[in-house]
Amino acid sequence: MRRTLLLFLALTAGCGQNLIKTARQADEQAALAYRACEREPSTCARAGTCVERALALIGAVKRQLAMTPAQRIGDTTVPKLKQETEQACKL
Repeated sequence: MRRTLLLFLALTAGCGQNLIKTARQADEQAALAYRACEREPSTCARAGTCVERALALIGAVKRQLAMTPAQRIGDTTVPKLKQETEQACKL
């Protein structure tokens, strides 16, 4: 399902290549966290936070792609969530 969402985002993006890259990185971080949890159950709480932040970031990217480029400029949601995701996904 994640890959389908990323493909949808890529097809509808037009000029949002950096946003697509951000969503793809969040997806990869979440997948790594999930695999870490499978290998080492003590990391599951942290992995859950990582996945939660990554999904929020992917949702924010989807919303930004629906905006015009002028609207995107003033929206600071994606950079903020990207930073939170990077922090949460440091396993």
